[in-house]
Amino acid sequence: MTAVVDQKIVDELREAIGCDVTLEPTAFGNTEGTRDSFRHFADGTGDFNPLWRDEQYAGASRFGGVIAPPVWLTTVVQPLSLGLSFRPNGWKGLDGDVSWRFHSPVRPGDRISVTGRITDVVEKTTRSLGAAILVSSSVDYRNQNDDSIAEGSAKVWFFPGGESGARSAPKAPQELAPDPMPLMADDAVRATERRGAVPRFWEDVSEGEQAVHVRPTLTPNELLAWCVGGHTTGWARLVQRRIASGDTSEWDSMMITGPVRHLDSSLARADGLPGAFDIGAQRTAWLGQLMTDWIGDAGDLVELSCRYGRLVFVGDTPTCAATVTHKYRDGDRHLVALDLEVRTHRGDVVSTGSALVALPSRADATTPSM
Repeated sequence: MTAVVDQKIVDELREAIGCDVTLEPTAFGNTEGTRDSFRHFADGTGDFNPLWRDEQYAGASRFGGVIAPPVWLTTVVQPLSLGLSFRPNGWKGLDGDVSWRFHSPVRPGDRISVTGRITDVVEKTTRSLGAAILVSSSVDYRNQNDDSIAEGSAKVWFFPGGESGARSAPKAPQELAPDPMPLMADDAVRATERRGAVPRFWEDVSEGEQAVHVRPTLTPNELLAWCVGGHTTGWARLVQRRIASGDTSEWDSMMITGPVRHLDSSLARADGLPGAFDIGAQRTAWLGQLMTDWIGDAGDLVELSCRYGRLVFVGDTPTCAATVTHKYRDGDRHLVALDLEVRTHRGDVVSTGSALVALPSRADATTPSM
């Protein structure tokens, strides 16, 4: 029998389509760009690009000073947050995918405001969730001058809690297959190229070219570092307050949206998972790092998307890869489109996505200045 979503819930969600909502950054994380917050976010991602942390290096670049990693904006408000805030009472939420379009870098002192809107609500019946609702949303990030810094869009899944939810059915703990080989990623991680101040010219890029970034094996320390420096700091504070007060009224929803299930292996195993696992937005940051390392200081990350699929568990060694699909000119910009994926050492593709980057042209570099 096909599962049916309560039409009243769908109608209520659809009433919100197109209505602007002001999101409060204080509920989640940063309200202003600072050198420390840029560095803490980069540390939580394992991104040691000097543009994010070294004032002398960054001052000699075209930016004239330290800037934020593009995906740092998740520390203000996640694109997923707007959709999740509309979660029906008693239902659970699950991240779907996130897309970004970046306009200008965030600099120290920038004060960020965020508005968003629900753009679509669709009923779905899936094998893993049963009856579900897919909610699409978009958000706009602006600085103190009302300049648009970036746009984000996201899709989240809502599905009923309790025994009616497909994911809530009792499960036997999932077992990971034995490692096919010892994890010897250190050399590969050290060999990862950071283009830095050496320009990657558009003319030198070929379709089919690949960029590969082998990450360190995921550990509990890396998960904790992400929670401290990354987008979940607001949720971490909320968890601490609820533990201190003894209030567990929202605990079930926090297990889905907060960091607790990701960090605590016993809670993860109770949900049928083999252990602690990554937080979805980490992968977006990994792919952002892959791209900013590949394009170098002279390139711009224009668009980035990531679809969250399977989980990355503690003990897994992720590899991020990008493949050039085509290159083209748009006015005076020289653009390169790439397909992205994150794959574990077990061969599981856990995320797919895409990127669009702008690179310098050799013709521009050799044109005499006027």
